[in-house]
Amino acid sequence: MNRLILGVTLIFAVCYDNRQNRIPNGLCGISMAVGLVYITCFRGMNMGFIHCIWAVGLGLCFLPLWFGRILGGGDIKLLMTAGILLGEDSVSFLRCAGVCLGVHACGLLLRRKNYFQRMTLFFQYMMNCVENRKLMPYPFDREKDWQEGGIRISYGFLAGHLMAMIMGMYH
Repeated sequence: MNRLILGVTLIFAVCYDNRQNRIPNGLCGISMAVGLVYITCFRGMNMGFIHCIWAVGLGLCFLPLWFGRILGGGDIKLLMTAGILLGEDSVSFLRCAGVCLGVHACGLLLRRKNYFQRMTLFFQYMMNCVENRKLMPYPFDREKDWQEGGIRISYGFLAGHLMAMIMGMYH
């Protein structure tokens, strides 16, 4: 049931993200509340608490990426929703989503024929972060990136969720 709730949430998140470039708070909040009520009622209070810990942990782990403007707030909310709905299976979810996002990003770069230019920029960015010993905001041209269309993390989350379900990676 939790996987179904997450799947429906991710489908709506992709639709909202595609149309409005944002993921609404209400969508993630309702999904987290429904998932928490379901887990608490059918799996016990302790399991509900453990799933809450997973949600907070995922949110805190990826919060520095939000500060560095690498991830948006909606992406963090979706990660927390996955954490509360999947618990320890969120690790499998993250693995599959990471693979899907990497393939999606490389495909976009190859289609736009700027793969080597962007990879050079990325490595310069990484070297700058290492030299300054802090996570810097990623340099990008907002107008150009909006016209070309950026990488939608919600697409990777949905593809990763489907991939994990098909491959049987969830317990």
